[in-house]
Amino acid sequence: AIITARQNIAARYVEAFPDRIIGPIDDVSLSSWYKVIFMTKQGSERARQVMEKKKVILPGGVYDVPLHKQKLWPVSQEFPNADHYLSLHICLPIFRGMTDKEVDYAIKMIQQEDL
Repeated sequence: AIITARQNIAARYVEAFPDRIIGPIDDVSLSSWYKVIFMTKQGSERARQVMEKKKVILPGGVYDVPLHKQKLWPVSQEFPNADHYLSLHICLPIFRGMTDKEVDYAIKMIQQEDL
């Protein structure tokens, strides 16, 4: 029931932003949608600030510090694509009991603020 509810919320986000949600890699794979990863236009920091101002609570990102910059990473190596991805993504709100009205509001704020 929980996964079905998350899949229904995620489907609404995918419908609203078909090219900006990172989800299953093919039509066969299923996702529990623990995180709904959204690629912003103008950067994740701006998006977080705008959404906070609009009273939309965002969960944390996939990684706040990319793996290659964590102290446990054994090799000093640059991964510019990972850094770029980190700078653009946010995770959209998705939680048990989230109402259609709350999903609609999150979608509206993203569209209205052109995030």
